[in-house]
Amino acid sequence: MGIAPERLGSAEFRRDYGIKFAYLTGSMYKAISSKELVIAMGQADLLGFLGTGGIDLSVTESSIDQIQAALAPSSSYGVNLLADLGPVINHAR
Repeated sequence: MGIAPERLGSAEFRRDYGIKFAYLTGSMYKAISSKELVIAMGQADLLGFLGTGGIDLSVTESSIDQIQAALAPSSSYGVNLLADLGPVINHAR
């Protein structure tokens, strides 16, 4: 007798995000965790994150638009946004 995947993780987390299982995918650099992965996860009632590090803002915006168009309004997904603070920190010195 094993433990069903639906019982793993926090029930509150699953309920808050409207997902079937408490599993996550994504947030890999240069969109390796692509919009296609995020869409597939959302359509399966799972949670995926788009990785935006190292890609242009226009590609990020387009990917988010495509994700939102493909998923139901109740679907959850995330976007990993990176900030390069190097120029700000170097300028302050």
